[in-house]
Amino acid sequence: MAAIIAAYRSRTITMQVYTFLTEQGIYCSLISTPREAGVGCGLSIKFDESYFGRVSSISTYPTFAGFFRVMDSNGRRIVTRV
Repeated sequence: MAAIIAAYRSRTITMQVYTFLTEQGIYCSLISTPREAGVGCGLSIKFDESYFGRVSSISTYPTFAGFFRVMDSNGRRIVTRV
């Protein structure tokens, strides 16, 4: 199963974006940023790929670090930049 995470360099901005997304009806969760991503403040927003279009249109904050696809394969986590 694959998910997308949005990583930011600010915990405050991450929390603000999370609140905004949930208010918009986008199911998402706060997670620890996978160390394989190598960016961010340690906190990211995880959401289903089906929401990518909607989420990507609002991710223009200056502290935005990037989108990453996170997949589990044979017990290993694979993180790739989107």
